[in-house]
Amino acid sequence: MNSNSQQGESLAERLHKALHEISRPALMPTTDSPLSIIAAVREAYAYRKADKELIKQYRFMQRIFASARVVLDRTHDPAEQREILLPLGDAALTEHVKWTLMQRERQVEQGKL
Repeated sequence: MNSNSQQGESLAERLHKALHEISRPALMPTTDSPLSIIAAVREAYAYRKADKELIKQYRFMQRIFASARVVLDRTHDPAEQREILLPLGDAALTEHVKWTLMQRERQVEQGKL
């Protein structure tokens, strides 16, 4: 009977420890979760807004390059082609600068270490 009570105690102790371990982590996220949810929503919103801006810029540049392609296909004069390609190159460089600045504004994701 003594061995049964020891087994019963050890089982009860194990159940108590298991319940304690399960309930303890469950309490921590409930206190932190509203702030975590707000932070996650804000970050997702910022990325979504930035992505929408990127899409607008890409579409704008696509129209510029498509128009330039049509005009370049119509002419075989090197001087005219340069007149088209120089502003096109400037526009591409300007777009690249805008993209670079926007990427710098985004926070770098921290790895879990």
